[in-house]
Amino acid sequence: MASHAGLLAFDWDADITDDERERIIERFLAHVDRWKLRLPAYLAMSGIAPFGNIASTGMIAVSPIAAAFFPGGVTEMQKIVRFLSSRRDMRVLIDRLAEEPDGTR
Repeated sequence: MASHAGLLAFDWDADITDDERERIIERFLAHVDRWKLRLPAYLAMSGIAPFGNIASTGMIAVSPIAAAFFPGGVTEMQKIVRFLSSRRDMRVLIDRLAEEPDGTR
């Protein structure tokens, strides 16, 4: 019988690298721009930014189920949780949402 201990033995407190952080932002912006929802995304992220820790804790709670919908599984969920819990990272995302898709403000 296969052991699933490795699935649950990851570090939710591990920091993400700058490359991972940029990849998360770029993927988010690509989805937002594809659906032309930059302004609603900006407003939503600005509104939830102060509650990033609560959102990240909620993601931990639902991660076993939600990870099935993320291409990177639980590992990708871990990185997104770390991203959401960082006020600095959320500020960078909000600032990038305020820019036009071509990089201008």
